[in-house]
Parts: sequence; C-alpha cells; structure tokens
Amino acid sequence: MATKRRKQSKDIEWVGGITVLEGGVIGDGTPYHPAVLIWLPADGGELEGTIVARPGEILGRASQSLRIAIEEHGTAPTRVRVASAELADVLRREHPAIEFVCAPTPEFDALAAHVSESLAKEAENQRDLFAPDVGPDSLEALFRAGAELFRAAPWHLVLDDQSLFSVTIDALGRRDLVMSVVGQAGEVQGFLLFESVEDYEQYRGSAAPDPDEPLSEELLAMPPHLALTFVDEDDVDDELRQQVAEEGWELAEPDAYPQPIAMERGLVPRPVTVEDIRVLEATIAALLAVLDAEEALLTAWARGAPFSRTLRAPTHRGNVEVTLSVIANAPGFAAPSDDLIGDLLELESYDSPIDPDAREDLQSQLLRQFAASPEFESVEEVGASQLVMDYAAERFNLTIGSLDAQRLREIVFEIFPAKLSVDADAAAGLIAECRAFYRFLQREFGLCEAAECLEVLGAGAEQKLERLLADPSNFGMAKSFVMGGRRAGYDMRSQAGLDAWLAASGGQIPAASPVSPAPKRRDGKAEARTKAKRKAARQARKRSR
Repeated sequence: MATKRRKQSKDIEWVGGITVLEGGVIGDGTPYHPAVLIWLPADGGELEGTIVARPGEILGRASQSLRIAIEEHGTAPTRVRVASAELADVLRREHPAIEFVCAPTPEFDALAAHVSESLAKEAENQRDLFAPDVGPDSLEALFRAGAELFRAAPWHLVLDDQSLFSVTIDALGRRDLVMSVVGQAGEVQGFLLFESVEDYEQYRGSAAPDPDEPLSEELLAMPPHLALTFVDEDDVDDELRQQVAEEGWELAEPDAYPQPIAMERGLVPRPVTVEDIRVLEATIAALLAVLDAEEALLTAWARGAPFSRTLRAPTHRGNVEVTLSVIANAPGFAAPSDDLIGDLLELESYDSPIDPDAREDLQSQLLRQFAASPEFESVEEVGASQLVMDYAAERFNLTIGSLDAQRLREIVFEIFPAKLSVDADAAAGLIAECRAFYRFLQREFGLCEAAECLEVLGAGAEQKLERLLADPSNFGMAKSFVMGGRRAGYDMRSQAGLDAWLAASGGQIPAASPVSPAPKRRDGKAEARTKAKRKAARQARKRSR
C-alpha cells in the first residue's frame, strides 16, 4: 500500500479548468452562456466529473465536481494543475490532501476548445432562427419591409452609426429604443435597436468576438439588442431560400435577404418572435417616412435642433403608432463643440498617436455640420471627406486642423488611387466633395490651411485623379484583387462574390504595386515645421475664441 501511495505522488497528475461556451442556454426563462468544468488525467484519458452551470455558479461547485471525478475514476490524484489561481484557492480549502498547482494547462485548453466547438455546432443545428409563432404571414411581411428598406438605403443619408434615432412603439411595449443605422462603409447594411444610449455605447465600444478565443467578461456583458441586416443568398438556409422562391416573397436583390437578429445579454441569440417582426416593420415604416426631411435631420444631428415625428405604421397584424426622434446631446455623448477644429488640434501630439475614439467622435460632429451646410448642397454622398481625415491620422498622425497642402496632395493623388476600389469616373465626385468640404472649413472655422488645400483641388484635379484611378500600376494589393474581380464579372460587394473570385483566381491575391505609398524617412526639418505649425494653429484659435 505504501508503495502505491509513493507511485501516486510521483505519477498521478490531473489537469482541470473552466471554460465558457459560446452557445446560449435557456434556463428559467433567462438565456446565458454555460460554463463547463472539466477534469482529465495529464497523461491522457477520459473526462471525469464534468459539470455545466451558469458562469457565476461554477466555482461554488468545483469541489463537488472534483469529488465526483475521483469517485468515477477510482483513484485520487496527488497533484492537480489548473490555470486559475481563484479555482486553485477554492479547491485547496476542500481537498487539503491534494497538491494544487497554478500553471499553464495546454492539455485542458486543447480539449476545451474541441468541446466548445462541438457543442456550439450542436446548438447551432438545434437552434431555430424564428419562434414557433412566426408563420408564413409574418415572414412575408418581414421580406416586404426588408425590401422597402434596402431600396431606400437610409445608410446613404444617415452619416454614421452615431447619428441616432429614438423609437417608441407603446402598443408593442417599446419605449425610447435607440436605433443605429449601419452600412455607411458599404459593409453590413441595416439597423440595430438598443434599450438605451448606454447599451449602444457599450456595444459600439466593444471589440468583435474572436472565434479562436474564449468569450471575455466584456463580451459576456454585451447588451441585448434587436437588428435587421442583409445577407447574400448563399448565406441563407436552403429551406428558407426554397420557401422564399416558392412563396414569391419580395426581395430587393438576390443579395439582400433580410436577416433579423435577436440577442440577449452576453451575445446569446434567441428566436425572433412575431412581436419582434412587428417592431422591425413599424421601425422601417417610420424611418422611411422621415427620409424626405433630409435637411431637418442633418441639422438636428449637427446643431442639436429638435426633430420628432409620430405616425401610424402598418404591420401585418395591425397598425401601431410610432414616434421617431433624433437623439441630440444624449447622455453619454459629448455636446456639440463650439470649435471642432480647435478640439481636433488639441488631440494632436508629436510623440504619440492621436486617440482614435476621440478623433472619430469629433470628426462625426464635423461631418454632421458639413452635411447641414450650404456647401453640402452640391454633394451627392459623403465619403471622400471622411477618408481624407482618416488617412491624415493614420498616415501622418494629423487631424484636418493641421493637414497641409503637400500631405493632402499625397492623400488624394497617391493614397486614393492605391486604396480606393472605385471606377475612374468616381474622380469627379471625390474632388467635388473635397472642394465643398474645404470651402465649408474655410467659411465656418477659418481654417488656415484651407486656401492652399483648395489650390490642390483646383482646375485639372478631376482629370488627374481620373487618370491615376484608371492606372493599374497604382493599385495596392487589396484594390488589385477587388478590381480584378469586378472586371471578371464578380460581385465584389458580397462575401460570396469575394470567395468565388478568390477560388477562380487560384487563391492568389495579386501583389501590391511597387508605387503604392510607403512610409517616408524621418525628416527632422519637416517635422520641426509641422510641430511649429501645430503650435501656431492652436495659439491662433485660442486667441480667436
């Protein structure tokens, strides 16, 4: 017996740990991400004492789980290795005869990843997108409303996802929902509905989940929301696609299948209900009804002017009253600045990168004011001015307040041709918007760099940019791939089109052109001049306040 104990003390080691699964579980009516505690011999073997519980309850059951594992295995380990110091402390109190070591557990990590992936796939196969009460009449209404939304394309009017609406539908028990319209960057198009501005802020400030990493505490606290976006037909379930074809439900385009998404807290999906569809229908009807008030909307977002409309919105199960309002100066959002250029200049630092979040907020305010200005009347769509500001920060660590003519010339005539996947005939619109933007900055803020920048955008700029946009030798890697797919007839706006072109091209993405913009060698004199200009611009603006 003594010999057996000595052998155990040397040879028997277990590893264990807790992992939180991505799939949602409905328990007591409240969805949650289940936590799993797993034990296994370090030298390989079957799982022992596995317990599934809510994340907040799993530690309290750890000791019980280990006792069950020991009983099932028939032999107690003398050493247990776990990665969590908190788990080790809990177990030491209940199992003093076992040595608990806090150290990496690659054996557990590999197994946990496999278990999580298997259970997530099983949950996905078993999960229904729609609740049992959603019948053909509800689906037909969803597709009809989705087609109307897609054709109206409100993301071309709403400047960014921070230009928010409030939605109230008393008959459906929804008050002061916060709507964010997305799709301005040409990616996912549609809108999201949150219960509060704070929930919207939390969602917007969180990083997208990494499928190769366990869910973080931040993601587990993600707020509930309801959304409607659009997907390609290749991303739609075969059964639903067949039903759409058989029933003749309305689609704006083959790549515009409306996809409702209902999420509980922690990114736990739940089935979409008839009431959810009615909320989406009513919200779409209200949104479409206000798109004709473009000037009033832009003024409300830019200047904080009130805007609100109440109307009777049709849904497939009766009309409901909807109030749609612009959210201006909402709690948690900065009030419109008296001097946006000055505030942008204050973000600049010679030695450290500009804070991207603060910059984006100020740029959004600036674009809203631009959209409400007389200079904007001749502009068809905002895009170029946003790109100029983004490239100024990313390439030169400057804001629009100190971007000089030389660097603007590089952005427009070097970076645009290398990066923008647009046809050459887009040059006229890009230059026209940039001109209007700088005229606005000159009139509204007295931007000292505006006059010289307007010279860069003067006579002949459209023709020059058009030639550069048409020349493949200027294309960067990503643009070469996208433009090649377009020429071959593929829809490069959709994931299906991108995948098809990648397969057709043998999985090869063309190399970047050697003339693609590259970082320049540090020039001490130029940097000193830039630093001096920044300081002078700040002081001049302070004196003028």
